[in-house]
Amino acid sequence: MAVSDHSESLPGDYRVRHYVDAVDKQGRLEIEVNEIERSIGELHQWFVFINGEIINNSKQQSGGNATAIQYRFEAGRWVLSNG
Repeated sequence: MAVSDHSESLPGDYRVRHYVDAVDKQGRLEIEVNEIERSIGELHQWFVFINGEIINNSKQQSGGNATAIQYRFEAGRWVLSNG
């Protein structure tokens, strides 16, 4: 599983931070996103396959199928939403 932080305070693809970890044998996953910006942005999450491809069809490698979780930092706390 991969998670990327797309923050409005760090515009452009070059500054996107990525976090990656494997699903364990029990099907559990824990990724610590520890450098999230105190800003507005989106966390994108998607599965990555063993061969390194993002889409398991051997034709396309794209994060376009990622699930987005919107976030904002306000009043000293994180607020997450899915839309």
